[in-house]
Amino acid sequence: MGVAEGVIWPSFATIIMRWFPSHERSRAVNLAQYVLPLSSALMAPIAGALIHMSDWRLMFIIQGIPVLLLAAA
Repeated sequence: MGVAEGVIWPSFATIIMRWFPSHERSRAVNLAQYVLPLSSALMAPIAGALIHMSDWRLMFIIQGIPVLLLAAA
């Protein structure tokens, strides 16, 4: 998992540099930096509840469904 996560921030930097005009880049970086701790704060209790109600495998499946739907869109 660490190897896969290692490319996230360099990829964000490349995407932000290519997709956003220079006057919008700081806003894009701030948003990317903001949502990471926000998602951790929101998803940690949800993940704990899902593990408590079922098991850890189902938790990964349930949390992966919205990501796959967003990727398909």
